[in-house]
Amino acid sequence: MMCVWALLLAAVFVCAETSNQVLQPLGLEVTEGETAEVTCNHAITRPDYLAWYQHRPGGFPRLLFSGYSSPPVIGRLSMFITKDRVSTTLKIRRAGVRDAAMYYCGVRDTVREQRGNLNKKRRREPVTAAGAPPGCVPLAPSGGLTFNKKQFHK
Repeated sequence: MMCVWALLLAAVFVCAETSNQVLQPLGLEVTEGETAEVTCNHAITRPDYLAWYQHRPGGFPRLLFSGYSSPPVIGRLSMFITKDRVSTTLKIRRAGVRDAAMYYCGVRDTVREQRGNLNKKRRREPVTAAGAPPGCVPLAPSGGLTFNKKQFHK
């Protein structure tokens, strides 16, 4: 018997203030014991902060990683950031039921375009606990059961 766990690794944020988007897949199905990888892409010109959050049903979002370059591996989890910082990947080695959760990618930028010119922002927008800066709303489903068990019989 082989068990397959579908981990809901999803969130899509649309930022009203700057019309930037952070895009992730809506779901990911992983065989227990294998590596789960979810990539977050964004359209922010010069991000200064990338983060991953884990949100389990009934709990609060928990910050897993943050920064602007790939930090070291922490246990079974790791975050990789591309050199140009336009995408980041969360990897979970030996994934299992304990990892079933909603995973959010958060991005913050320090520069915004205004009438074709780049202007430095006067203050930094904080990234909230849900992974979205103020003015951003999650469009993906949240809460509820985040994994399904499928069984295959020979």
